[in-house]
Amino acid sequence: MRDLIESTMHVKEQDITGLQKKLIERFWAKEAFKLNEGEEWDQEKSNLYQHALRELTLAGVEKDIYGQMLPDAILEIVKTFAKQGHSGMSAAYSLQLLDKLLRFENLTAITDNPEDWSDVSEMCNGDTMYQCKRNPALFSTDGGKSYYHVDEHTKIIRAEHYDRP
Repeated sequence: MRDLIESTMHVKEQDITGLQKKLIERFWAKEAFKLNEGEEWDQEKSNLYQHALRELTLAGVEKDIYGQMLPDAILEIVKTFAKQGHSGMSAAYSLQLLDKLLRFENLTAITDNPEDWSDVSEMCNGDTMYQCKRNPALFSTDGGKSYYHVDEHTKIIRAEHYDRP
């Protein structure tokens, strides 16, 4: 990072476009976030990590019933996220995807592909019932052609047709 800053000290106005391009390329290559050889990530300098630690402490989560396991697990995730050096845009997009994945939600439309549905009829007194493998809150009585969300039982959704290869 230091060499990038030093290389910008003698920039002429007409070279700003080239400099911007170089910064963008280096940003996306994550060179700006790489640590120097032998340098370790310092959680003391991470605003995000310090924020998470303070908020967990204020919420009393450090005294959880799991004996410190929960705050340690959360802080490990925050540390990993902070080390990745996300920008505002990539952080927001990453959080949206991560939230859906951690909730076992689907990222793309549910289809009637038989491989996406498990027959769970034996758990329903023999009534025909399928559960979606891609989102376990979705259930179907017709093999996935239509389905409902377990929390919205009255709302039936038509699945997209899956063309078998």
